[in-house]
Amino acid sequence: MYSRKCRIECRRRCSRVKTEIFTLIKLLMRRSCKENISFRQQGRAGHCQSSDPVSSFFLPLLNCSNVELFKCFPVPSSFRIPCSSVLTSRVKIRIFTLIELLIVVAIIAILAGMLLPALNKAREKAYTIRCINNEKQIGIMMTSYVSDHKGYFPLYSPPYWGKTFYDNGYMKNPNILLCSTLLSMNPATKEVLLTGSNAFAFIAYGYNWQFIGSRMGFPSGDSRRSTASAKLSQIRRSQMCYLAMDSRVGWTSPKFDGTYRVNASLPSNAGYGIPHARHGGMVNIIYTDGHAASVRANLLNPYLELGSGLNEDRWTGGSQ
Repeated sequence: MYSRKCRIECRRRCSRVKTEIFTLIKLLMRRSCKENISFRQQGRAGHCQSSDPVSSFFLPLLNCSNVELFKCFPVPSSFRIPCSSVLTSRVKIRIFTLIELLIVVAIIAILAGMLLPALNKAREKAYTIRCINNEKQIGIMMTSYVSDHKGYFPLYSPPYWGKTFYDNGYMKNPNILLCSTLLSMNPATKEVLLTGSNAFAFIAYGYNWQFIGSRMGFPSGDSRRSTASAKLSQIRRSQMCYLAMDSRVGWTSPKFDGTYRVNASLPSNAGYGIPHARHGGMVNIIYTDGHAASVRANLLNPYLELGSGLNEDRWTGGSQ
């Protein structure tokens, strides 16, 4: 009996407490309404509005601190977010600012400026080696031709000596008569012309036409003067005699075209060709004995180092 009374009393008290709590909540809500307070953070109209989701929710979320839901609620309305390394590593991504981007670009530009001269030098060295290899192949073709023609070198013209090699099967790839450095100076020239009146005329290597491709370099009345090409047995100093070399059209031409022949002295006509110191002040030369080398020459007047005139064995080969 007593126990039953206790239970009834407990229920009554619980009901009273619930009623009081409910009444308190109603009073708080009425007060909020009277003061124009809603669950929003204060805005322009004077009403409370929810806090800025970026500043008061997401940033505390990322910083692993208390997250406040409502600033206007009479009781604390925040909760603790535990730290998460995965969350911070994926969301906290640092974005480059404009200054940082400019710094990176400046560093790349400085490094490029330091590396480009070295890269250009390496490229030019590769061009020089390729050019010498081309001239060595010319030497091999010359040796084969001389062996097949009773010791005589080919005529410089006509047809141009390169075409003679090509037409008679001594040369399979005519583009070995082009130089990469010369092409970089005159990109209009892409390949050797194989037909027409200028076939094999504008090539990178000029033939010693006055004393090897013909004998017309000797003065009139000299018994050695002839339109015929030289014979190998007539060249007494073949190891120092120029056979062909880097060449270009002469001084009067504004272009950097190569040409099929090179003059033994400074010509008055551009068509005769001059030595061309295009490899960093060096001229690549193939000699009549078949070896090739790079010789330093003056860019403005290569004949100062390469010799000029009829008394130069480097041109005449000490011809008999």
